[in-house]
Amino acid sequence: MKHTLINKVVLFLMMSTLSFANIYQTDRDVSKLHPKLQRVIEAVQTRGKVQFFVTEAMRTSERQLYLYEQGLSRIKENGMHQQGFAFDIAVYNAKGKVSWEWRDFTPVINEFKHVSELLGIKLVYGYDWGWDAPHIELDKREVK
Repeated sequence: MKHTLINKVVLFLMMSTLSFANIYQTDRDVSKLHPKLQRVIEAVQTRGKVQFFVTEAMRTSERQLYLYEQGLSRIKENGMHQQGFAFDIAVYNAKGKVSWEWRDFTPVINEFKHVSELLGIKLVYGYDWGWDAPHIELDKREVK
């Protein structure tokens, strides 16, 4: 099941690079995310131990509904992305190519876990759910 979702995400990301309507465009601006998420992202990037990039930060309601209708999200409305409390990433494999393989997410997610623990910021990982490896969100206890 997790690989099926990743295949859907890959297809979706390929479509999102085209300039169609608002529902196809991803907002990758991390400055729109909660400051705690910005701190974690910056710290992981600064340490430079893993290679990743943010594929989506904030979402419009229309885009969230579209993703739900396409089976790319289990949330129909008021998702964590819409509030600036979540982001999605893509990772690079050992050959330096963008990868959606589950195994290539493992070191990146582990680095996020390590850094967030060092910073004392609680995160929730779609990777741990077993079906949404690219998704990282702020734990609801952190939202203030």
